[in-house]
Amino acid sequence: MRRALAILAVGLVAIPISLKASPHRRPAPPMTGTWTCIAHGTGQGPVPFTLDLQQTGTSVTGGVTSPLGDAPIAEGSFAHSILTIDIDGNDGTYHLTAKLTHGVLQGHWTYTNSAGTWHGKKETSRKQIETK
Repeated sequence: MRRALAILAVGLVAIPISLKASPHRRPAPPMTGTWTCIAHGTGQGPVPFTLDLQQTGTSVTGGVTSPLGDAPIAEGSFAHSILTIDIDGNDGTYHLTAKLTHGVLQGHWTYTNSAGTWHGKKETSRKQIETK
């Protein structure tokens, strides 16, 4: 009986220790991070831009940095591998949609009477590389 109680006591102490020591962390949502992107069809040749995104559930927030300037995302969502972003510009709203496939976003953009395609890839930080 004593032996059974001793084994039970050791087991109960070991469970919290093993749970605390677990190296597994919940991965960041797929859109969260910095995305290096290129827009095509602007009439100015390829235009680089960066998306800094945060995803909570299906909601996507953050901002864009481009040669035209910086702007916050007015509205964004990610569901069923489709990213949709609206960014308010001086004369209208940029509307971007893209599908995420194998870590690459590829899609279309519109702005007033202009339209084109775009693609982007998430930057990988040194910390992410070291933990893989």
